[in-house]
Amino acid sequence: MRVAFTLIGGKNWTGGYNYLLNLLTILSYYKEYCLKPVIFIDQKCNISDIAALKSIPRAEVIQTPLLNPARRLYSLTQSMLIGRDIGLQQLFINHKIDVIFESAQFFGWRLGIPAIAWIPDFQHRALPHLFSKLAWCKREIGFRSQVLAGRTIMLSSEDARQACEGYYPSSKGRTRVVSFSVLPRDLPSFEAARAIADSYGLPEQFFFMPNQFWRHKNHLLVLEALNILRQQGKQVVVVASGKQLDPRAPDYFPSFNTKLAEAGLQDMFRLLG
Repeated sequence: MRVAFTLIGGKNWTGGYNYLLNLLTILSYYKEYCLKPVIFIDQKCNISDIAALKSIPRAEVIQTPLLNPARRLYSLTQSMLIGRDIGLQQLFINHKIDVIFESAQFFGWRLGIPAIAWIPDFQHRALPHLFSKLAWCKREIGFRSQVLAGRTIMLSSEDARQACEGYYPSSKGRTRVVSFSVLPRDLPSFEAARAIADSYGLPEQFFFMPNQFWRHKNHLLVLEALNILRQQGKQVVVVASGKQLDPRAPDYFPSFNTKLAEAGLQDMFRLLG
């Protein structure tokens, strides 16, 4: 079975890109399922992204101008008005695609090829203040289109399933939970791992917080907690990695950094970048 994927995330959403890499790696590992990932990406895609995708066993990577960013609005308009992007539909047919994996892109209600829609979360519903009116409407229209088109909706947690069926009751009976999966790799020895921690000057015990600095991750709450612990005479270290830019709120990280310095918590909250 040939399953079509498009690029998820990228420079602004590392989590989406890593999700795709992990998903495709898992699919390639379980060969008995006979699923062949066919990844369609735009012609202007980052070279390193392409190399990582091509390194996945049995994956087929196809670059096409039909997925270039400049064409995205045209594609969505066709998909909404006439039910399909004719060019993309023909591309999928030419490459003998059996199933399409949709994420953050709607290919139409008359596509003629079975499609699974992955919805990562419902932030715009739970945290509407983080979205502009345009961004909120785009997400809502996209999710509703996938539900109304009869897609099987793939979710990553039972919480997300409950949210989906609560916000969009017509999705009931068509939701499936596929939890996040990462293929285990060979673990480094304790000595090798400790050497990496030592190179960053980290203590023997610490909390690792690998969240990119987006406002909804709420790093400020961690600062509040650390301040309380310090007042109680407890020394706790939180080590934070992740991209230090929120595309929706570019002033968030600079503001966070200022508050970190004002609180004098640099020893308890370490930034790795």
